[in-house]
Amino acid sequence: MRYLLLLTIFCSSLTFSQEEEIIQLPVSKGPKAGDGEIFTIVEEQPEYPGGFGEMMKFIQSNFEYPAIAKEMGDEGTVYVQFVVEKDGSISNVKAIRGVTEELDAESIRVVKAMPTWSPGKQKGRPVRARFTLPIRCKLSDPAPKKPNLTPARYPGSFTDMIQHTMNELKYPEDALKYGETGDVKLEFSVSETGKISNVKVVESAYPSLEKEAIRIVNTFPDYIPAKKDGVNVPSVAYMLIPFNLEKKAIKKGQKLKLQEEKKRLKEAKKKK
Repeated sequence: MRYLLLLTIFCSSLTFSQEEEIIQLPVSKGPKAGDGEIFTIVEEQPEYPGGFGEMMKFIQSNFEYPAIAKEMGDEGTVYVQFVVEKDGSISNVKAIRGVTEELDAESIRVVKAMPTWSPGKQKGRPVRARFTLPIRCKLSDPAPKKPNLTPARYPGSFTDMIQHTMNELKYPEDALKYGETGDVKLEFSVSETGKISNVKVVESAYPSLEKEAIRIVNTFPDYIPAKKDGVNVPSVAYMLIPFNLEKKAIKKGQKLKLQEEKKRLKEAKKKK
C-alpha cells in the first residue's frame, strides 16, 4: 500500500486550518534574550537547509509508514515540537498532539534525523527557537476491502468428522508393533464442487501413519465448498489426525524396536 504525507509548517503565533477544523495554538510573547532562553517568536525564523520544499522531500523520502498503522488504516496529523539550537541542531523533540503511538514515534524519529538548520535570530544574533511542525500522515490508497470468504468444511458437524475418522482408522501394523505415535498434518484441495484432491502431508510422522492419514481423508464425502462473496470457489483445507496408543503399548513397541536394532548391529559387526 502506498502512502502520502501532507505537510504544513507554522509558527505558534499563527492559526492553522485543516479539514474544517480550526486549531489555535497558544501564543507566547517570548522571553528576553539570554543564552539559555528559548524564543517562541523571533525576528528571523529558523529554516531547514534549502527551505520548505527541501524539508518536504526529506520527510517524504525518510518517513516509513508503520505496518500496523497501514493495517489499521490510521491517519491524521502529528504535531511535532522541537527546539532549533543556536548552532542549528535539533533538540527537545516531542509530539504535543498525536494520532497513534506508532505514527507519533515515526514522526519524531524523522524530525530527529533532520540535518542542521539555519538558526533563528533575534537582533542579528542566533538564539534558541521553538518550532512546531505538523506532519499529516495519510494513506493514499484506502485499505482494501476484505472479501466475504467462507472456508470449505466437512458436510456435517465437527463431531461427525471425528466419528468418520475413527470409524475409518486402521492403525498400521508396523506402527502398532513398534509403538509409533504422532500427529499427521495434511493439506488438500477442495474444488468449487466440493471434490477433495491433492492430499499431502505438511507435517510428517511415521511413514505408515502418514499413508493411513492420507487414505482416511480420501474417504471423506464431498466437502461444502468455500464461498467468496457468495460464489463457490476452489480452496485449500487442512486437517490434523492424531495417532495415539496406550503407554503400555508404546513402551512395549519401543523395547522391541531397540532389541531388533541391537540385533541388527550385532549381525552387521559379525559380517565385518
